[in-house]
Amino acid sequence: MAEMRYSEDALFLNLIPMQHLFIFLILILGAFLTLLFLPSILELRNPKDAVPRRIAEISAEQDEYLVNN
Repeated sequence: MAEMRYSEDALFLNLIPMQHLFIFLILILGAFLTLLFLPSILELRNPKDAVPRRIAEISAEQDEYLVNN
C-alpha cells in the first residue's frame, strides 16, 4: 500500500476547523488583553494607598520644555 504523507500545514488546519477559527482568535485576543490590563484593573479596584488619583496639570512652559529636551 502507498504510504500517506501529510504536511504540517494540513494537520494544523484539521485541528482548528475554519468556521471556529475566528471565534478562537477573538477568545485568544480577549484573554491576552485581560492578562495585559489585569494589574491596572486590580490596582484601580483596590489601591495600595488611599491617596486620591489626580492627573497632573502642567503649564505651557513645562510642556514646551518637555517636548524640546
